[in-house]
Amino acid sequence: MADEVDSKSIVRKNVWVRVPPSAPKRRLHTQSPFYLKYQPNMTYCAKGGDDVQFKAKLNIKFYVVFVLLLGIVILGLYGLYFLNTNTILVENGLPMDNQTKLLLSALIGVAVLSWTVSLFTLVRQILLAQAFSIDKDGIHSTATAKILFALILVIPVRTIPYSAIKKISKENGVLTLLLDKSQLDINPILRFFVSKRYCFFSGFTSVKQENIASELEKYMK
Repeated sequence: MADEVDSKSIVRKNVWVRVPPSAPKRRLHTQSPFYLKYQPNMTYCAKGGDDVQFKAKLNIKFYVVFVLLLGIVILGLYGLYFLNTNTILVENGLPMDNQTKLLLSALIGVAVLSWTVSLFTLVRQILLAQAFSIDKDGIHSTATAKILFALILVIPVRTIPYSAIKKISKENGVLTLLLDKSQLDINPILRFFVSKRYCFFSGFTSVKQENIASELEKYMK
């Protein structure tokens, strides 16, 4: 072995050894496949350790609904004011009797109350700047809608724990959760009005809905 050439002092075929460049730095949130599937509708933030959270952004349709609902509430309030401060003529030019006025006022008042509750729920979502968020503890800071006597009532839900989710399915092309209402973190007064079905009505495509469902199933296991 004494005749062997020192491997440190010879260059084979004039090929020089170069130190490879350092790997490019990657932003933390792009390492999440869930984030990549949802970009730009979803954002990702780390809360420390293994506790991660995914947030669904509000899309433009949400703000359009908010503006329309605000207009309806204002129109309903004006209708109540006009009904009780003016003489309303009915058939044969006779003024509307007080009992009929009272009945119409009650009906309009119930409708305005329903719209106002829904409006404040939408305002809450705007202040939170998200449609919902998902982490290891459940679905947070979201809302559920229910049609009650032809009125749409949007109700805030603080948390839907995974223990409250009985089934994940698609109904009319919309990702839907069948819920156990008793497990929801919600105002007890509003619990009665909550529907047993929660729909992801944030404008997600079919593919994104499937990805949400797969992520929920991972957390549920």
